[in-house]
Amino acid sequence: VVAGLSLAGVVVVGKQLVDVLIEIGQVGIAANSGFEQTKLGIASVVASVGKLNQNGVELKGVDALNAALPIAQKQLDALRVDALNTALTFEQISKGFLQAVGPGLAAGLNLDQIRKTVIDLSQLIGPLTGQTEQLGQELRAIFSGDINQDTQVAKALQITREQVKAAKEAGTFAEFLNEKLKVASVTGALMAQTFEAAKSNLQEAGTVLAAQVSEGL
Repeated sequence: VVAGLSLAGVVVVGKQLVDVLIEIGQVGIAANSGFEQTKLGIASVVASVGKLNQNGVELKGVDALNAALPIAQKQLDALRVDALNTALTFEQISKGFLQAVGPGLAAGLNLDQIRKTVIDLSQLIGPLTGQTEQLGQELRAIFSGDINQDTQVAKALQITREQVKAAKEAGTFAEFLNEKLKVASVTGALMAQTFEAAKSNLQEAGTVLAAQVSEGL
């Protein structure tokens, strides 16, 4: 009877372990798939909106896309590190970055400047709006200057359509954004100490582990 109970216990534990491994695999596959889709999306925008050159010749079509893929990979790798200092997950911030690349490039910013603005705004989106899913919308509005009653962060920071237009025309849009968003560095230092930041970092650590385990599946 004891042996039977022990065997039953082993079977139960084994089934639980299998369930855990399956769940890790599913989370990892979803994370890897999401990462690749985001990378392809960013590369597609960079290839279409940006101007990529090789040996003095502007790249077009598939050649431009292939050249943009490692650029997108580099930006996402940097974004993953940056995300650790925010209360948002990498997935949330990378989606915001994807939506910001097109209007950001059109506004005359480079990818590093766009990424910095994404991180800065991600520090403020929660405290100012309570709706982190609006990150992409707020970024697009600020980069394009299409600021209205729905762009809560821009309104709170007193960023106007006229100011955006003037900064672009003066070629000082990046400096303008840095000045307007300088409060984000202070907010970020405080947010990094909050429970929400710790929770998002723990969630991100689990997702990264699952992605690494399931890579190649």
